[in-house]
Amino acid sequence: MRLILTTLALSLIPAALIPAQAMAQQCVAAQVDALPKISRPAAEPVKPVAKHPINVYSFVMSWTPSYCAGLKGPLKDPGDKLQCGQDKPPFGLVVHGLWGETDGTSWPQWCATKAPAPTLPQLQKHLCIMPSAATQMHEWKKHGACGPWTSGGAYWQSVARLYAKLKKPDLYKLAKDGRMVSDAVVHAFVDANPMFKDHEKAIQVQTMPAADGSGKVWLKQVHLCFEPKDIEKGSFVPKACPAPSSSDLFIIPTLRKPA
Repeated sequence: MRLILTTLALSLIPAALIPAQAMAQQCVAAQVDALPKISRPAAEPVKPVAKHPINVYSFVMSWTPSYCAGLKGPLKDPGDKLQCGQDKPPFGLVVHGLWGETDGTSWPQWCATKAPAPTLPQLQKHLCIMPSAATQMHEWKKHGACGPWTSGGAYWQSVARLYAKLKKPDLYKLAKDGRMVSDAVVHAFVDANPMFKDHEKAIQVQTMPAADGSGKVWLKQVHLCFEPKDIEKGSFVPKACPAPSSSDLFIIPTLRKPA
């Protein structure tokens, strides 16, 4: 989860992309038939909160066009089909997760908990903000279980409340002649969400290597950081993100065409 973040970056945005305001309100999710079975990977150790205390929470939203453009071959995963398998996917910024961090290099994960996991109806309910039920369950088990929530359902209720509370700026409208700087993204979030006034460092942009082998860098995610106190009660107080920033140039790729 080592983050590579940008505060000054140049973005090229193809004019043919869908308008960001379409997003999840147009989503029609298929029925989830069974609870996903998620186990801790052997390569990922348990990191208890006692040794990795939570000093900040990162609420992370992924940029759908970049994710979909990086997929190879026919879409098989139900979440990928929902998010990427349409001519004009109804998603822009979707939830990746809400996780606690000690600092930019340390965080708790896979904590032991007696709190019940999210139920099938609860996962189904949130598919239009995070299209994969398996990823929802993974985020609860890896991250949410380390937090103060009494259940996986309560965790996802907090995530959904925060997602609904935030106004997501239209990244396409921010572009001028197909170009923009990432500071414009930060300022747009501040303008749309008064809670971030005087808290610009609580908004960061994360990039990723281009999946097309071009050597370029793509926009990946937007991170919004918050104080941990009472976050489970709906208290979302901005706090500076802990990870260091870089100044990569990045582009936003065209949407993946359904196979």
